[in-house]
Amino acid sequence: MHREVVKAIQDCEKCKEQSAIRKVGTSGANSARSTWHFSHWGIQILGPLPMALGGLQFLAIAAEHSIKWVEAKPVTTINGRQVEKFVWEYVECIFKVPRIISSKEEKHFKEGMFADLCKGLKVTQSFSPVTEHMEIIHHIERQLTRSQQGWVDNLAKTLWIHRTLPRNSQK
Repeated sequence: MHREVVKAIQDCEKCKEQSAIRKVGTSGANSARSTWHFSHWGIQILGPLPMALGGLQFLAIAAEHSIKWVEAKPVTTINGRQVEKFVWEYVECIFKVPRIISSKEEKHFKEGMFADLCKGLKVTQSFSPVTEHMEIIHHIERQLTRSQQGWVDNLAKTLWIHRTLPRNSQK
């Protein structure tokens, strides 16, 4: 039966036309997506958000590109040390060292301790004004700003909802 199907496909004129159409570009298949989960993260600092207890006003947030996993930590200030500490504690120590970290081209990502950390661990930094993870991060930011000063208290619930919602990982 398999041979009959192969012969029918080979003899079919429409099948011959379709097979003549080039399905891959001339440069080859260079996918921007990572083939390993947790190897490509997008990071951003949100804020200033409404001042919460302890002076927490910003949110360091990282979203993994292929399965859209999100990690976040409230912080009091924005600087390279805070970004380095967040990425080390919430990404590298839990999920291993990523291959690529995407972010906006901002000083705390480009210079100082965080840039040195990436160089030392051989992590490629990618800078772009718009990155794939921004839609996820903006959705989480909208959810948190609705609660005003209680945004820190709602962070765990918001992340849990995002992590447990069914989704297509290719979007």
